[in-house]
Amino acid sequence: MHITIKPPLETLYPRVTLQDGRALLCAHALLFSDIHLGSPDSHPEPFRQIMKKLWLQKHVVVGDLFNDPRTAKLRRDEWKFLRTLGEREEFAILNYPEVRDALQSAAGINASSPAEDGVDIITPGNHDYRSIYVAEHYLGHQVEMVHVWEHAGVRYLATHGHQYDSFCVNNQRTCHFASWIFPYLQRLDGPRRRVTRYLESQSGKWNHSVERIRTGITKLAVHHGAAVAFVGHTHIAEDTTVHGVRVVNVGSIKPVTDGSATFAIIDLQGKIHIHRYTVEDQA
Repeated sequence: MHITIKPPLETLYPRVTLQDGRALLCAHALLFSDIHLGSPDSHPEPFRQIMKKLWLQKHVVVGDLFNDPRTAKLRRDEWKFLRTLGEREEFAILNYPEVRDALQSAAGINASSPAEDGVDIITPGNHDYRSIYVAEHYLGHQVEMVHVWEHAGVRYLATHGHQYDSFCVNNQRTCHFASWIFPYLQRLDGPRRRVTRYLESQSGKWNHSVERIRTGITKLAVHHGAAVAFVGHTHIAEDTTVHGVRVVNVGSIKPVTDGSATFAIIDLQGKIHIHRYTVEDQA
């Protein structure tokens, strides 16, 4: 399996090599959304490999970690991903003097202890249902519908965004039926999922949810005094500014039409980077 990440992580984040030989890239936070564990189109292993390269002060799961409430149906690779997400060895790694020195030189921060707000967060999505509270217990992540925190003098906000999708809110039975039948359509769609991925990528445009979510998340950010708002739900990564608020949709870890997936990282200085990756199977 060969993973291509653009822009490359190594060009943006400081690297430290631990005494045991591991090399880690240091950043403040990893934000990702819509991995949909339990879906036939969920492929968490490549992203798990990416996560293992990073030292982070916090994870923020921006909703739809799961596809439905039946966690018993998760595959082995999906449980493996959850274990990696819950390991949380980053704080323990602060005991390594080379990590503390790298953070001090890279960002001028005292890394003798974790960040003041080093809590890992899950903001529930419309697919998470009761499963998210199982994850809260299993992972030790904190569940908040809206999460607000500060880093490097900037206030950030994260929420999944489905609450601003009026079609989903006003047509809950239709959306629940679509969520139920969609995995069966994916199984019929072949290994590349071209038709179902196209439908997913276009649904937010057809019902204008992209614009509604942008508007709703901007008002929410202003209410909380946040300069940057992170959102998911649409599976479409974007970075735009609305009425002075930077709105970052982190996209989806579940591959979209072109087979790529996206996530966002806030670096130690507070800069935001959206990364897109593709996976090639090597025979």
